Amino acid sequence: MPSVRGHWMLDSAEDGASWIWRLTSHENKHTTQGRTRQAWVSLLEDLGLDYQFVTPEMIRAGALASPSLAALVLPRSIALSDAEAVAIQSFAMRGNLVCADAQAGLFNENLMRRRVGCLDALFGIKRSTSRTRLKTGRVRAPAAKAIPYPVSEPDLRPTTASVHGEAGQTPILLTAKFGSGTALYLNLLVMDYARDRLQAPPRAAWLRNELRRRLLMAGLRPRVHLVRKPDAPSWPVAARLRKVPGGYVLAFHLNVTTGGAAVPWKKIPTDTVVELEARLWKSFNIRNLDSGASLGRLRRFPVRVSASRPAFFQLFSKKP
Repeated sequence: MPSVRGHWMLDSAEDGASWIWRLTSHENKHTTQGRTRQAWVSLLEDLGLDYQFVTPEMIRAGALASPSLAALVLPRSIALSDAEAVAIQSFAMRGNLVCADAQAGLFNENLMRRRVGCLDALFGIKRSTSRTRLKTGRVRAPAAKAIPYPVSEPDLRPTTASVHGEAGQTPILLTAKFGSGTALYLNLLVMDYARDRLQAPPRAAWLRNELRRRLLMAGLRPRVHLVRKPDAPSWPVAARLRKVPGGYVLAFHLNVTTGGAAVPWKKIPTDTVVELEARLWKSFNIRNLDSGASLGRLRRFPVRVSASRPAFFQLFSKKP
C-alpha cells in the first residue's frame, strides 16, 4: 500500500548501506506506520469499539458505502489517491466520522508530494510548511510538559476546524463539520500508545480519555463500555462480543498487546484480578458461562478478569 511504502522509504532514508537489514524483527519495533497502526488497534480495543481493516483498493471499490460503517480511522495515511479522497469525503458527508492522526493525504498514490493535502478541506486545516517532528523514524522534539505525546506537525493551523487542545500555539485536537458528518484530526505522534498502556499507564490514559470525549461528541459509542474501579490494576482489558443464536457471547480478557515492545510479564502476577463494571447498550438476560449462574436481566453487571483466565458471559435477548 502507498502509505506503507512511503513510511518505509522515510524511515530508512538515513540507513545507507544498512537498509537491507531492516528485517521483520527490526520493523516490528522501528516502523512508524506499523507502530501507529498497532497503536490505533489498541486504542479502539481499549475503548470497546469494533473495527475492520479496509485497503485502498476496497475504498476505491466502494467499501465505505456500507451502512454498517460509522467511522473511518486513517492511521498516518500519508499517501491517498484522488479517488480515495473523494470516497472519504463522501463518507463524511453522509453523517459519518473520519479520524486521522498526522500528515494525512500529503502524498498521492505514487508518493508525489501534494501542494495541499487532499483532505485538508475535510479536516478544516492548513499548513504553512510541511515540517514534521518525525524524521527517519525518530521524534525530533520532546512532548510538551502538559501533553504526553509529541506534536506531529508544528506548523498546522485551523481554517474551519474547532480546536480542543493545544501544545503551546500548536493545535493538537481539532474537529470540523463536513456535510452531516464530523472530521477529527489528532496532530500527535501516537506510535508508543500500545507500549505505554502497559509500561506508562498515565500517558496512555490521557490519550484514551481525550479520544473518548471526542468520539462521544461525534456520536460514536461502544456497545460494551467498561468502567474500572478506582483501586483496580491499570492493565488493559478487552471486551469481545460475538453474535450467536438467541443473543451474544461476551468475553473479557487482559489485552497485553504491545506493538513490538517487550511485554512486562514479571509485573503482571498470575493472581492479578481487575474488577470492572460492564455497561451494555441495552438490557439482556445474562448468564455467567464459567459458573453457570444467572445474573438476571441487566444492563450493567460486575466483571472480574484474572491474568490467567478470561471471563465469559452469554447475553440472551429473551429469557432462556
